[in-house]
Amino acid sequence: MRTPHTALAAAITMSLLASTAHAGVIPFGIQTNVSTDTVASWGWTECYRSNATSAHLIRPVLDACTGGDYMAMGLWDASLGAYGVIGMGETSAVSRITYVDHTGDDTGTVQNWSNGLNWYRTSGSGGWGFTTAAETALSIGVERNLMDGFGNASTAGTPETTLARGLFFSTGSLGVLGGSIQYNPTGNNRTGVATGDQRVFWTYSSNPQAVPEPSALALIGLVLGGVCLSRRKASSQG
Repeated sequence: MRTPHTALAAAITMSLLASTAHAGVIPFGIQTNVSTDTVASWGWTECYRSNATSAHLIRPVLDACTGGDYMAMGLWDASLGAYGVIGMGETSAVSRITYVDHTGDDTGTVQNWSNGLNWYRTSGSGGWGFTTAAETALSIGVERNLMDGFGNASTAGTPETTLARGLFFSTGSLGVLGGSIQYNPTGNNRTGVATGDQRVFWTYSSNPQAVPEPSALALIGLVLGGVCLSRRKASSQG
């Protein structure tokens, strides 16, 4: 039979366990000049990192990073000592193939929005990235999605009407991430990849399993210890 002491202990324990679940942070839109401490505070899990100046297969990235609800990609800018740009979105949107390749796919505009960013990816030669602009029409220079300033037209002749901020990773016909990377943090500051830069991916699940912190576990132990001591006193007095 549950006594008032054990009922109270159970309620306190459940409350402490519930409080140990930490909610991650999903910053909206493009994030620029981000420190490693800030990224750590978001509570995401880094799932893949590679040298930005060399080619790497896309498949290992997808295998390692598409298990969560959300996915992020960013560029570590060695010259800044920080992440030059990071974007986060629902995994289904980030990993979705929106173009076959850059050839002949530049007459349309993809709308693949998630978390304030328009994501695009080609299955063949082209690019994988995100932009804050609605125009994602591809051409041979896929990074046209990140052209500086207003009025720059794609091959299809569609001028930008908003500053195109974002990140671009080149992709190859054999399913590789190439060595060409560009990012534009302001819309007027397109920057290319340099030695020491790194591609980085993260993943996040919106409902992670709660894991009690050591302090919470210690407090639970004190509560249960107090219940046991109370029981012993009650038994000795009876």
